[in-house]
Amino acid sequence: MIDRLLFASSALVVALAGAASACGGGGSGEAATSDTAKVCAAAPTTQASALASPPASFDADVAPTLVKSCTFSPCHGSRGAGNHGVFLGAKSAEDMAAVKAALLAPSHSLPSMPYVTPGDPEHSFLLHKLDNSLCGLDEQCVGGSCGKSMPDGNDLLPDASRDAIRRWIAQGAK
Repeated sequence: MIDRLLFASSALVVALAGAASACGGGGSGEAATSDTAKVCAAAPTTQASALASPPASFDADVAPTLVKSCTFSPCHGSRGAGNHGVFLGAKSAEDMAAVKAALLAPSHSLPSMPYVTPGDPEHSFLLHKLDNSLCGLDEQCVGGSCGKSMPDGNDLLPDASRDAIRRWIAQGAK
């Protein structure tokens, strides 16, 4: 029994090490950590029919997740240079309009890809950041690295939160 457990544990470690080295660790040029949730993953692909419903809205589904998960520090919660180029602290109608406009702009790390490409989740930089699938894009990014997955220093957002954002994008990011 112990031999089987040790073998299974060893196989898991080898598999995780292989996955991490294939994508350069955590996708930021840094060595892989023991946080297996942050090992670079392939971008999820979801059939369009699965993204068609339920309807997703920015105000109800996306903004609350971004405010809760991305604005707890000055990273994206403040206006100005300290927000890494993207303010996500949508608390008023004016803020929400500004956040939506910023998300439609090209990303700073990969100018050929907007943060959000309406109707195309697979070509939306925001989802690559949230899904931790940046390692496949690193060669195209400014300086050879697309940076870290988000939220920085925390586990990935729950699948349900990321899928709501994915649905919003697939449904046209309106």
